[in-house]
Amino acid sequence: MLFKEKNYKNRRKKLIKNIKQQFEFEHGIVVLTSGFESSRHRFRPDSSFYYLTGIDEPAAVLFMTLDGKDVLYV
Repeated sequence: MLFKEKNYKNRRKKLIKNIKQQFEFEHGIVVLTSGFESSRHRFRPDSSFYYLTGIDEPAAVLFMTLDGKDVLYV
């Protein structure tokens, strides 16, 4: 499991690096949500959220600061 967790962390680091380079931001927050449950459809997490976290829980929120700190609310 550690290998998988490392992959997700590396993906988040790469995203933050790309944002800082492309937009020349030094400070800021990236916010992603997994999505919400629906009585009409089976839950499927947002693809970007899942790619960066590996978590498939509804209503989860990921905050990533441009200085490299991540906070996940489940």
